[in-house]
Amino acid sequence: MNRAKGRRREAMRAGEAPLPLIHYTDLGDLISVILRNDNWGELFEAVFDRSEWLKVDLERLNANRRPTMHSRPIDPVQLCEIVFTIRRLVGWMERDGEWGSGWDSDF
Repeated sequence: MNRAKGRRREAMRAGEAPLPLIHYTDLGDLISVILRNDNWGELFEAVFDRSEWLKVDLERLNANRRPTMHSRPIDPVQLCEIVFTIRRLVGWMERDGEWGSGWDSDF
């Protein structure tokens, strides 16, 4: 959370309009927040089937994101893996009617 707040402060100093904190997180931040014991049991366990599966999916996305951030190509197999992983995550979230509420708060 502190890293996201720091990124937002830096963006605002650079003249950007402030956005909700979710816009200043990266996948590594989200993995640790989601899988923290209190957050997992209270919030995310009802949405995602198993924490181990979610961690693998998010780490896979994070690993595949790096080359594309630096304009390096990815092969078609990697692209398919990214699409299928995202679809699986979205499917889990769509099953739960409350997954989108509260994501933009600062607490």
